[in-house]
Amino acid sequence: MQNRISARLLGCLVMAATLQTAVLGSELQAGAKPAPSTASPQAAASVDAPEQPREPGASADETQIPTLVRKLSDADPNVRAASVRSLGELGPKAVAAVPSLVRALEDDGVPDVGDPVWILAARALGKAGPEAVPQLIEALRSPNRHVMKGAAAALSEIGPAAKEAVEPLMAALEKDDPDTRITLMYGLMGIGPEAKAAVPLLIQFLDHEDFHARYWACQALGGIGPAAAPAVPVLCRLTAEGPVSVRRHAAA
Repeated sequence: MQNRISARLLGCLVMAATLQTAVLGSELQAGAKPAPSTASPQAAASVDAPEQPREPGASADETQIPTLVRKLSDADPNVRAASVRSLGELGPKAVAAVPSLVRALEDDGVPDVGDPVWILAARALGKAGPEAVPQLIEALRSPNRHVMKGAAAALSEIGPAAKEAVEPLMAALEKDDPDTRITLMYGLMGIGPEAKAAVPLLIQFLDHEDFHARYWACQALGGIGPAAAPAVPVLCRLTAEGPVSVRRHAAA
């Protein structure tokens, strides 16, 4: 079920990059592919050659981190995307690149094949592990919605080790921004039982006017587990009323 949730979130993240008013977790609709950004300083770099994108299947090593980071300012979104992927493959070994990857969350450039650079950067940051958490917490305060959403998604992938991000995630969620609230809930869901302090806030979202917010609140409460028991009466009520998607997620 977690894989299905992650797949759904990824689909929604892609739509958020193409539709300014899209909400993560909303009904998927076909949208125009956004144009590559020429203003963003972020980019991706080659693994095998200084001036060329990494070939598919090639693997990075730690000695190439400086080259990959330099390529985060390449004019070609294909090069930027290749660099971000390579840094992501290094996982925690790429911790030195975390500040650059956080800045890459501002990059809405789109390679010829694949997702926008900011989504790739969010994935890479999630693989970087707990050492990325302090900088991801700071990114949650960014006025740039891509940065905030990317940080929340990365914190979700880091999981319980990102427990210190619970309060910042809650603070951002309390603003109830339709463009970010779903990903913020996803962040809390991934942190799991360590996010139990967010249960009262998530319960409030169970009766939100937006049914997407309601069923993602159900998902987040399920991720928190037994510590979310105070939500059970409302969840039981939701299994019998409202849209099918809300009833289904409340039951789950």
